[in-house]
Amino acid sequence: MARLSVNLNKIALLRNSRHTGVPDVLEFAKIAISAGAAGITLHPRQDERHVRRTDVPAIAKLMAPYRPKLEFNIEGYPDERFLEIVREVKPEQCTLVPDASDAFTSDEGWKLDAKQMKLVKSVIPKLKALGSRIILFVDPGPTVMARVKETGADGIEIYTGGYAEAFRTGKHSPLLEMCVKTAEEAHAQGLAVNIGHDLNLKNLPPIVSSIPFLAEASIGHELTADALKIGFAAAVRAYRAGLAPEETTSAIGDPMKQFEQWFTDAEASGTPIPNAMILSTASKESVPSARIVLLKGFDDRGLVFFTNYESRKARELEENPRATLLFHWPESERQIRISGMVSKVSKEESEEYFKSRPHGSRIGAWASKQSSIIGSRKELEKKMDELRKRYEGKDIPLPPHWGGYRLMPTEFEFWQGGVNRLHDRILYEKKNEGWARNRLSP
Repeated sequence: MARLSVNLNKIALLRNSRHTGVPDVLEFAKIAISAGAAGITLHPRQDERHVRRTDVPAIAKLMAPYRPKLEFNIEGYPDERFLEIVREVKPEQCTLVPDASDAFTSDEGWKLDAKQMKLVKSVIPKLKALGSRIILFVDPGPTVMARVKETGADGIEIYTGGYAEAFRTGKHSPLLEMCVKTAEEAHAQGLAVNIGHDLNLKNLPPIVSSIPFLAEASIGHELTADALKIGFAAAVRAYRAGLAPEETTSAIGDPMKQFEQWFTDAEASGTPIPNAMILSTASKESVPSARIVLLKGFDDRGLVFFTNYESRKARELEENPRATLLFHWPESERQIRISGMVSKVSKEESEEYFKSRPHGSRIGAWASKQSSIIGSRKELEKKMDELRKRYEGKDIPLPPHWGGYRLMPTEFEFWQGGVNRLHDRILYEKKNEGWARNRLSP
């Protein structure tokens, strides 16, 4: 599967048309990550017409928890300014372009004549010493591949602007064939093959299907234009699907690992309370009820939340220990439904978590007889005041009526929003010691 690296230059260009900082490039980087981008691309030109130099370390900091799996790609002309930027953030990939400082866009590749060879061969060892993969931006044409190999570069990015322009008139076959020949020669030389420039949802599939060993597509302008119609997250997902049309939303065999991935994405995307989940229970008479609780931990044993053992949910779990959790992360148009059996965690686990709660929350756990009827708010506040005085300067013990539950999953459903409401729904069902996975119709 080819990686999608989302180029944020056009987001930055729009921001730069005002002095308000809107749209925030960092926020759109979060959305791209949450929507499944495999990388982020920035091209910090000298004139800072779009991405500014100060954007680069900010994006690097945002991506730090996910690198190197999530790759940072810095594009640019290899002058001393570019090298300084690379030294600061040490991207996984550097894509070198031969642009002059006043170039309108990157629309010409390296010819690798004597002068260019001298420049490129002098800078590549410095960049590799920083741990970066080195990609050279080239025009379609296989003859330059031997010189690319000679430079010590790790791969190429084929300029696809000409192919995209020809595609609009239906006369793209010769240029597509040239791109493919270039890719095949690069592959034969042991070079990675990337593509980029003016790729969109219409012209992407033919070139992707023609280059089975394609490593990456860096896409920004057309993706941003489509985002104006369908939303940025939806556009990222659509382009990712264009690079891997047969990929399922949930490709991991272990649903708990898939949950961990999506939960991490939700945290990265800036979701206000990513661990908020709807807990649905039912009484022995099958009367359902639901409320929002907070996930406080998860591992291979299940998902943990804490509550009052005398509450309605606790009473229902005592009568019927089956429950369902539902996570909804609107920023990435994702939901996860998890069903299973529920049991209490050990007293030691409850005590450990209880000690981590704020002082007021621990007193509140003693003060509230959750779900019971009270005469007034004043009664509750009076009880809180009494308990504050009782435990002033003292350790607050775990109440005997308070603790944790663990839901042990028997079913997961991952729901990913899609264009035209053609959502992806992937169902995991526990079967003996493993999991059966099926796709559901939206």
